[in-house]
Amino acid sequence: MSNSGQCQYEESVVKALVSQLPMPMALADHIRGCAQCSGAGETVFHLNKLAALSIDDPLPTAGLMMWKAALAERRSAAQQSRVILGWGEGLGLAGPLITALALLGVSIANGGVSRVALIAGAGLTFTLAAGIMGLIVWQRADRI
Repeated sequence: MSNSGQCQYEESVVKALVSQLPMPMALADHIRGCAQCSGAGETVFHLNKLAALSIDDPLPTAGLMMWKAALAERRSAAQQSRVILGWGEGLGLAGPLITALALLGVSIANGGVSRVALIAGAGLTFTLAAGIMGLIVWQRADRI
C-alpha cells in the first residue's frame, strides 16, 4: 500500500480487467488478497455489465428525433399564440368597455343619458361581444 491509501497494483488491475485479456496469475492472486484491488475489480465488472446492457438498447431513429423536434417547435408556437390571444382578448375587452363607460360618464355629466351615448354604448357592446366570440371560435378551431 502507498501513503495515499491506494494499492500500487490497482491501476494495473483495472487496466487488465478493462482490456479483458487473460490476467497474469500473480495479479489474480493479488486481487484475491487485496481489498482495494478487489473493490476496483468489482467496480470494473459492474461498469462492463452496464456498458453491455446499453448496447442492447437501440437508439431512437433520426426520423423519430426529427418528429419530436418538430412537435416541440409546434407546441412552442402554440403556446406563444395562446399568450398573444390572451393579451388580445384582454385588450379587446378593456378598450370598448372603457370607451362605453367614458361616454356614459360624459353623458351623465352633461345632464342625462343621450340617445347618441346609448347607441354608441350598444354598438360598442355588440362589437365587444362579436370580437370575444370570434376569438373563442378561432382559439378552439385548431383543437378540432
